[in-house]
Amino acid sequence: DIIIIDKVFEECNRIDKGLIVNTLDFLLDKKVNKEFKYSVKTKNMIAPKPTKYIITKSNQGLNTGLIKTNNITKLEVDNLVNEYISSTDSIMLIYTLNQIHKSNSVMIVTEESDKDNDNKVKKKIPFFCKRLRY
Repeated sequence: DIIIIDKVFEECNRIDKGLIVNTLDFLLDKKVNKEFKYSVKTKNMIAPKPTKYIITKSNQGLNTGLIKTNNITKLEVDNLVNEYISSTDSIMLIYTLNQIHKSNSVMIVTEESDKDNDNKVKKKIPFFCKRLRY
């Protein structure tokens, strides 16, 4: 099954003038979505083990090289980390953790690598996937 969480769908609509959803036009077909139920709403989703998920707020997930190079203050880092918690990446990880907690097999498909090459304070999805296993 392919699952596309609402935050990913929204992001796909914004990137490159909706190129992804326009190319994969079945994503816009409500009849197909109703039949296959690939879309998931995440508005009130929380991690099944919040203490485990706290890693996303810890120093383990920070791009410390970028922080030092750009002289980013602790307050700025805290603000960026709080933004990350409600980001699409974070919601994807929470959804995955919920599926694992229910003993469902799940895989995140992303174009990201674990290289810190996007000038973001938080590490990328592959970094967290390796550390959030149950």
